[in-house]
Amino acid sequence: MLLSTVLYLLIFATGTITEMLDEAINHTHSVVHNSSETTHGTVSYSCKFCREDFKCKGGDGQVKLSDICSDKITCVGQKDICEFSRTFPQPGEDVVTYENGLKSISYCSSIEKEFSRSADGEQCETVLFKPQGSENFTDIEIAVPDTHLVDCEQYYGEAYLYLSCLDKCLVPAQCPLTENNTCADKFRCEDNSSHCVPYSRICDLKDDCEDGSDERNCSNNFKCTSGSVSYVPISSRCDGKVDCLDFSDECNEECSSRERFILGDSVLKITACVIGSLSILMNAVNIYRVGKELDRIKWFRSALTKELIILIAVGDLIMGCYLATITFIEISNGDNYCKTKYLWMSSKLCALLGVMSSCGSEMSIFAMTALAIFRVLTVKSNRVAKESRFSDLAKSKLRLSACFILGTSVTVAVLPLFSQFEDFFVTSLYYHENPIFIGKITKERHMKLFKSYYGKIENGTYLSWQEIRKLVGTMFTERYGGVVGSSIHYYGSDGVCVSKYLVTPKDPQSVFTLSILLVNFICFFIMCICYISIKIHTNRRKVSTSTPIPNKIDKVAKRRKMNLGVKIGAIIGTDFLTWILFIIICLLHYARLIDAKPFYPFFSVVILPINSLINPLLYDSKIMDSVVEYSTLVFESFKRCIKGKETGYKEKSVTCNSNTVFSTEILDTSA
Repeated sequence: MLLSTVLYLLIFATGTITEMLDEAINHTHSVVHNSSETTHGTVSYSCKFCREDFKCKGGDGQVKLSDICSDKITCVGQKDICEFSRTFPQPGEDVVTYENGLKSISYCSSIEKEFSRSADGEQCETVLFKPQGSENFTDIEIAVPDTHLVDCEQYYGEAYLYLSCLDKCLVPAQCPLTENNTCADKFRCEDNSSHCVPYSRICDLKDDCEDGSDERNCSNNFKCTSGSVSYVPISSRCDGKVDCLDFSDECNEECSSRERFILGDSVLKITACVIGSLSILMNAVNIYRVGKELDRIKWFRSALTKELIILIAVGDLIMGCYLATITFIEISNGDNYCKTKYLWMSSKLCALLGVMSSCGSEMSIFAMTALAIFRVLTVKSNRVAKESRFSDLAKSKLRLSACFILGTSVTVAVLPLFSQFEDFFVTSLYYHENPIFIGKITKERHMKLFKSYYGKIENGTYLSWQEIRKLVGTMFTERYGGVVGSSIHYYGSDGVCVSKYLVTPKDPQSVFTLSILLVNFICFFIMCICYISIKIHTNRRKVSTSTPIPNKIDKVAKRRKMNLGVKIGAIIGTDFLTWILFIIICLLHYARLIDAKPFYPFFSVVILPINSLINPLLYDSKIMDSVVEYSTLVFESFKRCIKGKETGYKEKSVTCNSNTVFSTEILDTSA
């Protein structure tokens, strides 16, 4: 019954994964621009490359998305809302001009002079700045730092020009002026020599010359490959936040592989592939072998033990399928992932993989905990061992135990995807190729945009995602279906599509995540107590001396106890090295003592899934006993070689008291 149900679920999941996998690959390799169907009367047609128009503030006109947030200001409120939509700080006035004509960098202005002075007494000096070009240009008197060098990447316009041309930058920066400048106190555009722009408008992240020459020779910006947002601060390149509409600030070769790929590097890809493949193979064999043995068992103790072992193997098999799938997605996407990562994070396949990883890990943990509890109860009392599996009570216990573990694991995994709880689990929305909404847009960024567009909003602090979607919809026309953001769900916080274990106090998912970590810790604690209790109880039992060869029995009993100790130590040790250390790291991240996000793929595809590869060895008595026995023989042979003694004898078969053997074989799954 249990085995057939599990196999049915696996077949159904495999078919679903295959369908969604094909859909995701086709979607990421051929991303289209808002393709939607529009109906006029009785005529229905598909419209590709169509865009909704932005409604100007106050309903005064409309603007195409290709023009919004560009240098073309065509309607009221466009500039303000675009400034709020960009994640980086806008360039400010960093040069102060006094009545006597003296110019001063904000670093040396009268307001900040005392504040910015360093501890060793560095001062500011007044120098004459002579523009390159005609000798008739008037020198500019300007106050700049004396010996202190400034981070010029944080300055724009006049301030950047003066600091870079006077070599006052901490990192050498390019002076934007050229020798053939013919504009007095202004910058001459290259393509149009008659067009001059003030110094305050060069290197300010805006193309004022319309040929890019006023931004081309600046070291403080990064030029986006395409899109209405042409330039972003150089500090915004490879900072993990998308500022260019085409993702070029985060998807270039200078950025780390962690940002450009799901798993980051080839080592993780190979590791995930190996762990996933071996986990699928070993757990599938374990399910098949234990399932066949389950059909021949007549006693409840052995039946429940094997049922729980099957559940452990099923959970580990699901985790292996998750690893194999995420590796395949990584390989198939290649370089395309970086530019479509938010589409991936909000996709159904990513959600399904998150459910698989969560369900598999929780099912395995719950089943291991139940098995540990049942084993310690069996050691304490033989009444459970004598009950037949074919009794009505035994059948009810078997069904309830399986249904409880399966139901709890699935509930925990799918709960974050219910739309009723999206305000707790959805982290942000993604609007594909919309210049107002670049990257992941949180509720805080939505509220800043709404404040600029609508003004004061009633109950604005407590807006739900449904209310936010309505407000966004009224900002655009609805000829092609309207503007709808894709939800970055609980499992889409990272490209590896696992539970959002790394949370901070401000994350609404923190209570759910901390609860899961607490439950897993309690499960591990219970397992430790149970197996330590089994070990203590076994050590206290004495070998019967009623047989004529007590020495041989003592030797066999010691070997069984040693095997038992190795198994218990391996079970506790592997769980500690995976879940307990991971829980500690998550708590340190929650307390903001460390930043564990760069190591998240390693935790997701190596640390947490490694148990799916180790558990078949720990809970398959034949494999584990063979490993332990072989290791013991090697160790004993090594000791004999060290002592220089050659001993050997053929042990005769011995029979032990049933009580003695039972207590030491309680971890034997073949019983």
